[in-house]
Amino acid sequence: MVSQRAQNLAPSATLAITAAAARLRQAGRSIIGLGAGQPDFDTPEVVKQAAIAALNSGQTGYVASQGLESLRDAAAAWVNGHHGLGLGPQNVLVTAGAKMAIALACQALVDPGDEVIIVSPYWVSYPALIELAGGVVRVVQARAEDGFQLPVDEILATAGPKTRALILNSPCNPTGAVADAKVLARLARNLTSRGIYLISDEIYGHLTFEGSLGFAGEEGVDPEYVVVIDGCSKGWAMTGWRIGFVATSSLPLISAINRLQGQSVTCATSFAQHGAVKALELGDSLIAPMREEFRVRRDLVSEALAAMPGVAIVRPAGAFYAFPRVEASLTGSFEGEPVNSSQQFCRLLLEQKGVATVPGSAFGCEGHLRISFAASREDLREGLARMSALIGELSDG
Repeated sequence: MVSQRAQNLAPSATLAITAAAARLRQAGRSIIGLGAGQPDFDTPEVVKQAAIAALNSGQTGYVASQGLESLRDAAAAWVNGHHGLGLGPQNVLVTAGAKMAIALACQALVDPGDEVIIVSPYWVSYPALIELAGGVVRVVQARAEDGFQLPVDEILATAGPKTRALILNSPCNPTGAVADAKVLARLARNLTSRGIYLISDEIYGHLTFEGSLGFAGEEGVDPEYVVVIDGCSKGWAMTGWRIGFVATSSLPLISAINRLQGQSVTCATSFAQHGAVKALELGDSLIAPMREEFRVRRDLVSEALAAMPGVAIVRPAGAFYAFPRVEASLTGSFEGEPVNSSQQFCRLLLEQKGVATVPGSAFGCEGHLRISFAASREDLREGLARMSALIGELSDG
């Protein structure tokens, strides 16, 4: 019998949708994948060549658990550029993806019974990562009518003597909302002054269309309690490379995470780290063309969704997701079967129309679904047309 911990752990909803779409595609169905959180671009050639050069020169063994110093130096410079901090390579630890970085940060900070606040809609893995560390999840709801902006007053009211950390994600997966920098600074001042860690998941920060991220260097924010999570997956189209990192002024925290990593995965892949150095060194020059294409797709998707009857959309300011509200469509039926949940809606959309999306319930927000616009414009137009057709059929009852 497997452990209770493993039994209680729900599978990733996003990965499950991707797998279901793949099975239907293998069966010969025409499937448009708007569920995966993966850029449809190839990794920039210069980054691939850096990794190939490392392979050819024999860089295939273990490296230090904390990561290559050259990569940590580049990552520190990247974070400093956003937050105005004075981090060095000693303040960074390289991980096998940003998800691992969040998991290790939770393991290093959270004791059983500690509370960690997350904001709904939240990334699907946050609750599981907190619970695996023995923590208690406290959810604060962001509202579509407020543009999914951070509900600072509610967060501060929720924070209590057992609160250990807040995990926030800006730009947000699944909403695409970008937190206001002044609001973030106010939140960070209040939390860090109380000894509460702010874990800032900035994996989509490279893909910000409007707004900015910097807050950790603002007056009154204690950088010892700010933990930046970032990586190469989204901005440089390097999802399979599995390179993320943790950056913080707190050297004791870096040391603790390093010990955890040393006893688990040892280190991130050596030659992938060499490629990541090149990505960070060239920075926004590689990201900008992809970001501009995502901006065009954002506009295409937002306009198409806004034109659908009964659908409401908050225009994403970053990332590559739209999170439309489809509640008005969850009152009809399909072939006599009531459709009353986002999970049912997404299942019908996949099975009947061949479009893969993710139900809002997976992100703690029923009545919505997540659409990834990390797909071609042609696929987006066709997928949204199919979704509009399904809504029309549901409306007919």
